[in-house]
Amino acid sequence: MEAVKVVIATYDDWEGLYVNGELRTEGHSINLHDFVDLINDHKVFESMEVVEISEGCLEEHGNCPMNLDDMY
Repeated sequence: MEAVKVVIATYDDWEGLYVNGELRTEGHSINLHDFVDLINDHKVFESMEVVEISEGCLEEHGNCPMNLDDMY
């Protein structure tokens, strides 16, 4: 099983959950069931980190961008 990179991007009261750079879910908080599903789906993690989204990025995209690379 291939290890995945997980990033939780946050700004104020909005969060996005990225797996290998692709948005998996977003909202006012990351749903516990979504996180448990992520663990069950992948089981092996290369890294997990929390990053901050800029307000400008959220305004530009209207929400979290579909691709993590578009955030920077």
